[in-house]
Amino acid sequence: MRRKRSLALVGAGFAVAILLIVAAAVTLASTGATPSPKISLDQKTTEHRAAAEAGPIAPKDGSVQAPTSTAQPVPVTGIIDSRQGPVSPLEFQVLNSWQGPVLGSANWYEVSAGVTGSEAATPGVPGVLVYVASPTSDGFGFTEASLGLYTNAQADGPLKVTGFNNLVLDLQTPSGKLFSFDLTTRRFS
Repeated sequence: MRRKRSLALVGAGFAVAILLIVAAAVTLASTGATPSPKISLDQKTTEHRAAAEAGPIAPKDGSVQAPTSTAQPVPVTGIIDSRQGPVSPLEFQVLNSWQGPVLGSANWYEVSAGVTGSEAATPGVPGVLVYVASPTSDGFGFTEASLGLYTNAQADGPLKVTGFNNLVLDLQTPSGKLFSFDLTTRRFS
């Protein structure tokens, strides 16, 4: 019997506490008083979460708006220290790349230097992969086309781009041997 009375008193205490909290909130709202900073932060966090989950608001007429950006992509010119190439590393292992504009056109050269991979027709041969990138008709992308794989049997290891001058790439092997690759003739010297 005592236990039931204790539980009833505890339940009544919780009910009174909830009523006091609700009454305080109503009083704050009706008097224009500002809630505590913690309550404000909690409320703003809840509002931001709800807005993020809801996503962007669609126009009422049901139309879909295209992106408004007019910025067109511009490739980076120069040597790029990335080992990621246009093909699988099993076909060609890239040490670095160079890209730059094709003189007199909107196209860009993309040259990856390295060595043929383990699944190439002749693995372990130093060379360069040459691509040309042409702007798409909308001007917001590029279409790549392979100009070929050019190998250099005289090189004693993977090639790496070290410089560029007038459509001629300067290349070097790990042992220090120097070579040039002319993008116009697509030949080593």
